[in-house]
Amino acid sequence: MTVYLIFFLTYTPIDIDHVRGVQGRYFVIALPMAAIFLASTLNVDLRRGALATAAIAGSLLSGIACFTALLEAHWSVP
Repeated sequence: MTVYLIFFLTYTPIDIDHVRGVQGRYFVIALPMAAIFLASTLNVDLRRGALATAAIAGSLLSGIACFTALLEAHWSVP
């Protein structure tokens, strides 16, 4: 929230609909910490099959998102 506030106040003009200067790399370090915090606060006991299904679905979703990002970054036609 502080990063957004700083970039909103310093770089963003009034007539822009998004915050300028904010990039995803600023938040990459926060993702593992958020995952650890969430895992420690939510103590849910899932069945073995449900846990495996969630892991496979998450890895497939991540792989598809990476492949889509690579296609758009390297082979997009303007």
